[in-house]
Amino acid sequence: MVKVTEVKSKADYKLFETVAEKIHHADPYFIPPFPGSVVKLISPKSPFARHGDIVNYVAWKDGKPVGRISAIENRSHNAYYKDRTGFFGFFDFIEDPEVASALLETAR
Repeated sequence: MVKVTEVKSKADYKLFETVAEKIHHADPYFIPPFPGSVVKLISPKSPFARHGDIVNYVAWKDGKPVGRISAIENRSHNAYYKDRTGFFGFFDFIEDPEVASALLETAR
């Protein structure tokens, strides 16, 4: 069973940043981001927070982090295009359809 939790604490943010590396560590083409760069982008203190919201989630299976996703609302985009579009990003997961589905459903 997959459990998805919201990123809230400083430790959660640090884990969110490292989930992709934990998942893709064996992939020779994966290049991890510079340490701290993801947290800087998704933090409530980031410049994006002035015109948008990002809610971040980590997926867990058998007590281990197995995926992550961010649900994003860009209010500037929606005002300009006069729509209500939502976005997602930082979508990384182990090769498991249940994990992918749980993450996408949570972000939706």
